[in-house]
Amino acid sequence: MNSFNVLDFGAVADGQTDSTAAFRAALERASACRGEVLVPPGDYCTGRLTMGKGVVMRGTAGWSFRSYGASTLHLNDETADCLIDMTGAFGGALSGVCLDGERLGENIHGVKIDWEDINLQDIVEEARAELYRAQA
Repeated sequence: MNSFNVLDFGAVADGQTDSTAAFRAALERASACRGEVLVPPGDYCTGRLTMGKGVVMRGTAGWSFRSYGASTLHLNDETADCLIDMTGAFGGALSGVCLDGERLGENIHGVKIDWEDINLQDIVEEARAELYRAQA
């Protein structure tokens, strides 16, 4: 699996610097190959992020977003509807990443999946294509 470390894209784990562009760039690269985005321990400020199909975002888990040594994403956009949008990210996963909404705005989700935007026919066709590729 291809892995992309957010630090290599310019993310800063200081809890203050906006790392949205770095995370989006790493997610875009991972989306192109169903890769993995690595989030080393630290505090990252980001806006809304969107995960692609088959992308895994992997961090270092902590007991909570206040834990030392955890990979924590802090929302920095009070107009966002979520921190991570996984709508349509079939086969994707989020592991070991703590999410902190910073008590911004109202009705903001940590992880969002909008079922109204998902077409079941697309899911079936994608599964058939994956099966065909696996048999070829």
